[in-house]
Amino acid sequence: MARGLLSGRASLYQQFFQELADVLRSEGLAKTKRGLPQNWLGLGAGRSGFWYAVVFTRDDKFRVELGIDTGDYDRNKKIFDQLIKEKEEIEKEIGFQLTWNRLEYARASRIEIYYPKSVTIEDLAEDPEKKKELIKWSIDVIKKFKKTLTPRIKELKI
Repeated sequence: MARGLLSGRASLYQQFFQELADVLRSEGLAKTKRGLPQNWLGLGAGRSGFWYAVVFTRDDKFRVELGIDTGDYDRNKKIFDQLIKEKEEIEKEIGFQLTWNRLEYARASRIEIYYPKSVTIEDLAEDPEKKKELIKWSIDVIKKFKKTLTPRIKELKI
C-alpha cells in the first residue's frame, strides 16, 4: 500500500469518528478535531489517568467506556473499587446497567455500556440511518457519562 493511503476499514473508521467528533464538538462535549483511522475515539474525562472512549470491538460490538489508567495497577484497582461502591447510584443516575470491568489481568480498568445490537464499521458505511442512530446513541451515553462520572472522577482521593 502506498504511504499515506488508508485501508478500506481504516478509512471507514476515520470517516465515522470524524462525524462523531464533529457532533461532539458542536455540542460542547469534546474538543476532538479529527477522527483517526483506528477502531476507537478517546475523549478527556476531566482528570489525568481517565478517559471516555467510543470503541468498535473485534466481536462486532460497540461500546462507550470510562477508562481508568493512572499508570499504576494498584491505584487503578483502588479507584475502580471506590467507583463500584457507588454502582447502584451511578447506574440509577445514568439510567442503565453498566458493565464493570476491573480487568484483573491488565493495568487499566473500564466501566462500559454496549450498544444493544451487533454492528460493524462496514454496516454503517452501507446504511447511513444506522450510522446516524449509532452516533445519536453515542452522544446520549457520553452526555450521561460526563454528567454522572466526571464529578466523581474529579472528587476521587487518589
